Formats: sequence, C-alpha cells, structure tokens
Amino acid sequence: MDIKGLFFHTEVNGQIQFQGQILNEISKAQIEVQLYSFADGAPTDIEIWNVKDHNFAAFFRTDEDMNLSYYARTKIEKR
Repeated sequence: MDIKGLFFHTEVNGQIQFQGQILNEISKAQIEVQLYSFADGAPTDIEIWNVKDHNFAAFFRTDEDMNLSYYARTKIEKR
C-alpha cells in the first residue's frame, strides 16, 4: 500500500494527538510527515518519524475527510 500523500490522525489514550500528511516513506520504519495545527489547520512542522513510535488511528485520502473526522470525534463545531 502506498501511503505517501495520505492524511492521518495519531492517538494516545483515545485522544487525537497529531494530525498531518505523509510526505514521503523513507523506509518501512521511517516516514516524513507534515503536521497541521489543531487551532487553524495551518501547516506547522515537518518531521521524520519512526513509525513504531506512533499509534496511527486513521488514514484519510483528503484533508477534508481528516477534518470532518476530527470535528466528529471532538464534537467541536466546524469553522
């Protein structure tokens, strides 16, 4: 499965921890990600992650799908 370009949520203790997009699959163990702010959805950091260090809760094809999932899970009104 090609994961490059997919959007995602990670979670800790049932709560969304990070939201972002996979920019590049460096290896099966490492990915480059673009993180997005929860406050306004703006891009924040680009990081290299070890896949095993993160609990990926969901993957999305579009940022809109990711946003809709966030609003549904958190019960926050969409802006």
